[in-house]
Amino acid sequence: MQTNLDFDACDGTRSPPAVPLDELLSVAGQAAGVAAWDWDLVSGVLHWSPEIWPLFGFDATVRPSLEHWRAVLHPDDVQGASQLIAHSIQQRQPFVTSYRVILPSGATRWLDAYGRPFHDEAGRPIRFAGINVDATARVQAEQYRHQAELRDVARQAEQRQFDQRQRYQAFMNHEIRTPVHAMLLLAETLVRQDIPAAAADLVRQMRDVAQVLQGLLDRSLDFSRLEARRLEPERLAFDLGEMFDLLESIFSVKSEQRGLEFRITPPAAGWRALIGDRYRLGQILGNLIGNALKFTASGQVALSVELLEQSPRQVRLRFVVQDTGSGIDPVLQQQLFQPFVQSDSSIGRQFGGAGLGLAICRELVELMGGEIGCDSVPGMGSRFWFTLSFARQASPALAVPEPHPAAPLPQRTDAEPLAEVRVLLVEDEPVGRELFARLLAAEGARVHQVEHGRAALDWLELHPAAVDVVLMDLNMPVMGGLVAVSRLRESPVWSRLPVLAMSADSQLQARDAALAAGMNDFFIKPFRVDDVVASIQQQLNLRQGVPHSAATAAAASAPLVEPAGVVMNPAHGLAVCAGEEAYRHYLGRFLERYQSSAAELQSPLADRNGLQDLAHQLKSTASYLGLEQVVAVAREADGVAPSPDQLDVLRWRLHAALTEAFAAIAARRNA
Repeated sequence: MQTNLDFDACDGTRSPPAVPLDELLSVAGQAAGVAAWDWDLVSGVLHWSPEIWPLFGFDATVRPSLEHWRAVLHPDDVQGASQLIAHSIQQRQPFVTSYRVILPSGATRWLDAYGRPFHDEAGRPIRFAGINVDATARVQAEQYRHQAELRDVARQAEQRQFDQRQRYQAFMNHEIRTPVHAMLLLAETLVRQDIPAAAADLVRQMRDVAQVLQGLLDRSLDFSRLEARRLEPERLAFDLGEMFDLLESIFSVKSEQRGLEFRITPPAAGWRALIGDRYRLGQILGNLIGNALKFTASGQVALSVELLEQSPRQVRLRFVVQDTGSGIDPVLQQQLFQPFVQSDSSIGRQFGGAGLGLAICRELVELMGGEIGCDSVPGMGSRFWFTLSFARQASPALAVPEPHPAAPLPQRTDAEPLAEVRVLLVEDEPVGRELFARLLAAEGARVHQVEHGRAALDWLELHPAAVDVVLMDLNMPVMGGLVAVSRLRESPVWSRLPVLAMSADSQLQARDAALAAGMNDFFIKPFRVDDVVASIQQQLNLRQGVPHSAATAAAASAPLVEPAGVVMNPAHGLAVCAGEEAYRHYLGRFLERYQSSAAELQSPLADRNGLQDLAHQLKSTASYLGLEQVVAVAREADGVAPSPDQLDVLRWRLHAALTEAFAAIAARRNA
């Protein structure tokens, strides 16, 4: 770059014209964004640098004066700024402050100010000079940080309150489950007694009430998990048409039982193959259809889906569940999706429930980025709808992996499935412990009871060869189940002793902790005695490698062949149950036990652990009855840690196998 400056000529022999000091200060002020002022306290004359006018928003015609300065100060800052200047002069100290000025546009500008008084030799103030700098950006940044800190403090306080509420809910859930468990055990014990028919009917009603209470506890736990935002939307490939077919198979039976017509309008072929959270979609639809059937006395319930928008990669759908029920008052429609709200206070008394179902639906729909609503006219039915967007599959074909070949599972007898099995029952709650011990004894077991983990270890030390399996509660005084089983696993003598955990803690962490400590299985109170019996039998067979009793050994000699497509092997079931009457009885119990479990396979809250828990139960129970397709899929689901896509397929396969098994059971029992 060339310049006209000749540095060689600058030999110092010539003096350039002097630049006035105020011009030099102005150049410096412009470069630094600083406006200067100088107040002659003797004459009262005020001098401003050129930067003052734009900084304070003064018109060019304004003459420097304190009156003009005070006129633009923020009303809340006038007194403070004036007092600070007076104090600085009096105390002979500089000041640093910040104040606001109001610009002609009405905007507020923050200024940093520095001022210093000057005094003569006699100590009299003669001048007061200082600078101003635009501090708006700095102040706004500080305010933003302060507001962010306040928001963070508020969030932390809210999180602490939420955590406390979650802990309280978990505590209450645990505490309520314990007496409910005792109620169910008591009802189960009474049902097995020889009591009059009227009393037996009352006991069954008591059991039904306890089961309703258990359902409320489960629903509140679902809502608590959603409220904690512990669920994340999944992206899995699925066929919407298959989901509608499955919903039809599930709810058509219920609608027939209520004398209603259940109609489904299937989706068009062009937008069946989707990618999205199919589990949560299934839960939402199942909840809305279930509600419609519950509150419709006559007429029909209809499910349909319509296309709102589509592109090569995405579709937006509206799902509609419409009924001919009693309808909902318009005032209450706005509150329906709030927790614990029902359209009529008598609903909970008549039909059960706590008003959490629609709140969970709303949370799930919003979790997936959709909207949900209701249109209803009293006396003319209701129309519940929600909209969701899904990605489209590149190919509508869904790959279904072939099932792994499965080895035969251990069998059990029908009369006394725990005949001569020695059980150590470790439970601190005396009523539940005694009832459970009686039920196990009714299954043929020899039960010894202790009240905590320390007592269990002491008893095992004295009777090392007197136990086949341990049933242990987790939360007990003196020593809990986790510590006790850890001590057992440290000893080679007890390293392979089956220990089954029982707990009223329904949180997933409790199950994980129990299995990590060395438990072989985990049961949430209240549980079914049959499930525990099946697990005990399975654990003993796994440990010994042979059937536990001679009767079971004879049953095991019946081959469990698994040709493709065979739903039921009656010959095997008859061998296990030793007769047609017992076989039909246990087929009925299987149907009663697992119909609801099949529907729960569509729940988004039933994660991998839920699938494996169900598969774990079905492996032995279904094998006793010769339900071969169920056994094959259950073994596969329980024996591997599937990927999300495999998990998706296994759920549908297990549900399909159960549906076919239910049909086969109904046909045989009605034959």
